[in-house]
This record gives sequence, structure tokens and C-alpha cells, in this order.
Amino acid sequence: MTILPGAFPNTVSPAVKELMEKHFQLSNAPSTHNSHEADEEAFAALFTPNGLYELAEVQNQGHDAIIAVRRKLFETIPYREHPVTKVFTYGSDDLNLMCFGIVDYAYPEGTTNKKEWAGRYEIEKTSSGELKFKLVQIITIPAQEYKK
Repeated sequence: MTILPGAFPNTVSPAVKELMEKHFQLSNAPSTHNSHEADEEAFAALFTPNGLYELAEVQNQGHDAIIAVRRKLFETIPYREHPVTKVFTYGSDDLNLMCFGIVDYAYPEGTTNKKEWAGRYEIEKTSSGELKFKLVQIITIPAQEYKK
């Protein structure tokens, strides 16, 4: 389970929960030759065309940039899990969220890395009524490890 029971406040709509659950499902998808590229394309499709995905203070704007950074990041990380322990809303609705959790990475040589992470999510409703990410900002400590 990616988002732990009770993580969402009651004020978060089912549509926003569904978007967040899909985001984490794709974030945690194992890297395989069969599905990795399709998963990264599906992940990028959760964003607006000019959506911003910021990881470790590096900004990636637009679908192509998001796919490229995730392709590079996860080519050496076959396993990752980001269970969300708590979601907070801010602003006047449920389209601005903060999340907190633990991330666990496993590397091909058998080492693992576990640390706390936080994320800021700005969601917008498109002209077709679909929810998309305008901004996803992921913060981990130490962030320098991801800049390699």
C-alpha cells in the first residue's frame, strides 16, 4: 500500500485521492525492460504540459524533461517505495497538498537507502475537467545524493 490508511484528511476529494494514488503507484513501479518506459510516460502524463517536477532542487519542466530525469534517476534503482504517512491541505481547497513519508531505495548491488521525504503538490483542473499536477516538489535529506 502506497498511501497508508488515515493519511488523507476528510477534506480531500475522491478525485484528488485517485490522482495521488496513481502518482505513487507509478513512482513505485519497478524498473523493468517491459514496462519502465510506459510507466515513465504515464507518470509524466499526470502533469500539465508545462508541469514542473522538482527533485532535490533540480527543476524539470514539461513531459519530456520529466521522463528524462526519471529515466536517468531510476536506471540504477530497480526498487523504490514511498509510503505516504500523512497528507495535509493548505489553501482554500484540496488542490494544494503537502505529504510526508519514508522512501526506501534498493540498488542492484544489494545496498538500501531509507530516509524521510516531504512533497508539495499543486493540482489544477484542466479545461476538460481532468486533474493534473502543476507542481510536484520532492524534498529529501541529504538532497546532494540525487544530484550525481
